[in-house]
Amino acid sequence: MVDIIRAIDLSEFVEGERFLRLSGEYRGRGARERFELDALDAAGHPVDVYIPKNVYSVSVSFFIGMFGPSYRRLEGEQGFSAVYRFHCRDGLLPQIRQGIERCAAYRSAA
Repeated sequence: MVDIIRAIDLSEFVEGERFLRLSGEYRGRGARERFELDALDAAGHPVDVYIPKNVYSVSVSFFIGMFGPSYRRLEGEQGFSAVYRFHCRDGLLPQIRQGIERCAAYRSAA
């Protein structure tokens, strides 16, 4: 059986922006709705998340707004990482990692 792969391209969230930063929980929730992450979570198929190379920052608040519910629904880091695969410049990987860690902190506090 072949996995269905979905892709999310976050470039539309920085189009026309002076500073190429993905920030704000509200904006993250908007991205979540735009890309229908609830449906992607339910499907459980791999999803490739592309962050443009010219984005210099992904805030924890944006990450939590977009991916926090997925982290909880997919029951933690292992389930989340099995579905969402991030493609970005190396400098953003620590920010992605921090977002995942903060999702874990929110999950354990709930």
